[in-house]
Amino acid sequence: MNVRTLLFTLFLASFINTSNAKIEVPDNVIRLINNSFPQCDLSTPVTGSLYGESSSDIAVVVGCKSSKNDYSSLQLILVLTKDSDGKYFIASKTGKFDTDGIYDLSLEIKKNSLFIHISIPGSQTAIVTNYQFKKIGKDLTLIGMETQSYYHGDAPQDKSTEDFHISTNYLTGVVLDSRHKAGKSKKVRLKKIQFQEFFPGIES
Repeated sequence: MNVRTLLFTLFLASFINTSNAKIEVPDNVIRLINNSFPQCDLSTPVTGSLYGESSSDIAVVVGCKSSKNDYSSLQLILVLTKDSDGKYFIASKTGKFDTDGIYDLSLEIKKNSLFIHISIPGSQTAIVTNYQFKKIGKDLTLIGMETQSYYHGDAPQDKSTEDFHISTNYLTGVVLDSRHKAGKSKKVRLKKIQFQEFFPGIES
């Protein structure tokens, strides 16, 4: 492993902080998901409080084949919570999105928020994006996004491959971009994005 590869690996490990312990999904939840999304696989389930301080909500990635004769992968993210009888139901879900080019997709629940961590390695520059969703009103809404790049190519780095760090607050409209002068931020009008509308790159 060369130095750049080692630094790239450490960069991903430090930026994607998934402290949630992976959980065993209850059998009734597995049956519910399988009935709703047949021939799909579950991965990276996490649990925490999204719909209330003491709720035991579950977020899980579901991977599906795009068609019976096509083995390319489509994914969506489900969030499940309990009803008044203690039974889990699907509270919210994203649309299906293509995973081509995505190196890693993981979930984390903390501070009553769902974090979606996505990394794309690229041939020379890796890009890692963290999306933060929080319940506002009846549904989860995007409130923050953080994107960071890291150059790991063999050629000398130039202006076009300069590392950057962008932090976007969807509640205040403030965007911080490391490529601007130090300490300078801008305020922009941002579209409100609900959880059902999410797919990687939606902010573009």
